[in-house]
Amino acid sequence: MAGGDQRAIRVLRFGAGGYPPCLGSLQTDPKGWYAVPSRIHRRPDTDPRQGLAKYGKTAFADPVNKKYPIDTPGRIKAAWAYIHQPRNAAKYTLPEARAIKARIRRAAKARKVALPDQ
Repeated sequence: MAGGDQRAIRVLRFGAGGYPPCLGSLQTDPKGWYAVPSRIHRRPDTDPRQGLAKYGKTAFADPVNKKYPIDTPGRIKAAWAYIHQPRNAAKYTLPEARAIKARIRRAAKARKVALPDQ
C-alpha cells in the first residue's frame, strides 16, 4: 500500500466473492487489502487532558482523545456500550470506529470479559 500513516488489513470475502457493504467505500488493492488509518483523528469536541484527569494513565480504546478506558472489566463493558451508541459512533470514521471496537475486544479477551454481540 502506498501512502503515509496507514497500515493494511485483509478482509475475508463473503458469499459470492463480495466484500461486506460497510467496507465498500474504502480503497482496496487487487489482492483485497484495505487501507486503514493507524491513527485516530483528534476530535475538536473533546479534551484529552480531561480523560487523563478523570481516569489517570490507563489504556484507552481511543488513545488520541483519551476516550473509552479499557483497564477494568467494568470499563471494558462500558466502553463497548458507549461506542455502540449512534451519537458516539458518529464522531468517528468507519475505520476509526472499527479500530476502537477491535481494541475493546482485545482488552475483553485478555481479561476474559464477555461482551454482547452487536
